Amino acid sequence: MAASIAQAQAPAEPVAVSGASGRRVVLAIDGSGSMQQTVGGYALSETLGNFVAKLQPDDEMGVVVFDDRASIVRAPARIGADPASAVEQIRQLPFAGQHSDIPAALDVACRMFPEASAAQPVDVLLVTDGIVTVRAPRDAATAVADMETRIVPQCASAGVRVHVIGLGGSKVRHEVLQSIAEATGGRSEFPLGADRLSGFLDAYLAESAPQPKPAPAIAQAQPPAVAPPSEPPTSQGRGWILLGVAAIVAAVLALAIWWWRHRPTDIKVGAHGVITLREMPSGAEHSVRLPATLGRSPSSPIPLQDREASRKHVRLEMLDGKLVVVDLGSANGSFVNGARLEENVPRVLRPGDRLAVPGQEFLVRPDAVDADATYIRQDLDRTFVRPNPSMAPPTGASRTGETLKPGAG
Repeated sequence: MAASIAQAQAPAEPVAVSGASGRRVVLAIDGSGSMQQTVGGYALSETLGNFVAKLQPDDEMGVVVFDDRASIVRAPARIGADPASAVEQIRQLPFAGQHSDIPAALDVACRMFPEASAAQPVDVLLVTDGIVTVRAPRDAATAVADMETRIVPQCASAGVRVHVIGLGGSKVRHEVLQSIAEATGGRSEFPLGADRLSGFLDAYLAESAPQPKPAPAIAQAQPPAVAPPSEPPTSQGRGWILLGVAAIVAAVLALAIWWWRHRPTDIKVGAHGVITLREMPSGAEHSVRLPATLGRSPSSPIPLQDREASRKHVRLEMLDGKLVVVDLGSANGSFVNGARLEENVPRVLRPGDRLAVPGQEFLVRPDAVDADATYIRQDLDRTFVRPNPSMAPPTGASRTGETLKPGAG
């Protein structure tokens, strides 16, 4: 890592690779010491190594590692038939830096390839714990401002898409990282475990797979076409036409019926205002009466064990016949599908939504009709299992979730 920040930000000619027809990818990896506390839960080196092993021989890849400076550890080059050397480079990366200079990393990564095009875009995969720190005499606020006003617009104008992978849960600066992805047309993901990280990378590979080019058509001289004499339609021909029209009408009707049965619907709640939460991976189920407040408080139907959770973190309740979730002014936030909830603003939950709080994640079942259930998946490196006391619906004497005042933490 001999290149300084000043060197990394100096104008440089992009590396041109001739004859490329695959993906063009830059891995920008945070090498700061704070990542040491995060890497273990994600098996980061192994997961990124597996990602590189899945790249195609025609794909080009460059690697930038950044801490208090941004250094190119692999210049853009084709993966080739044997990706073993590229995989080994990723798996041997150290995480021992003093800082996390994301602006310097983007400034280098976005200029590693010639200008992108719609036919051959450049994708930067930024992997970080989202804590922006820089080395003196620069300061973090000035560096972030320069990134937002100069570096990110340059990336976008060059056709570079920045996909952000924010590790570390509530420590990540979600707003800054999401704005980078949105401004460049990339995606952002804040996974809570190695499987979610692998899923994001696999989804990127599937979506960015190069499409085969159609074979060029060979023009051949054709004799001039002679239109046959037109004949009036016979009764048999009219019958075939009517049959075709009937088939089209039947197909449209079948599609309409299918859509009606599978259209998105609101979550149904039990007859006594009760939903069932299933704890993963143990499979223990808990019946919770609405409204219910989840948090570290002993009165929570399912107490949150993570120290970053607030005593009164989120409230689940029915509002205008819909199941909603409300963040109660928690210190470290609540997230639905990766987007942070506004404090004390109800958010409707629909089948398939994901609700994340520190240490736990809830997946709303797409088929929650009879069981009215929501799955809970624990963070992989922090699993707390409570026994299942009963599967019967709560009675009047059963414990219910308490309704808290907005902003309680």
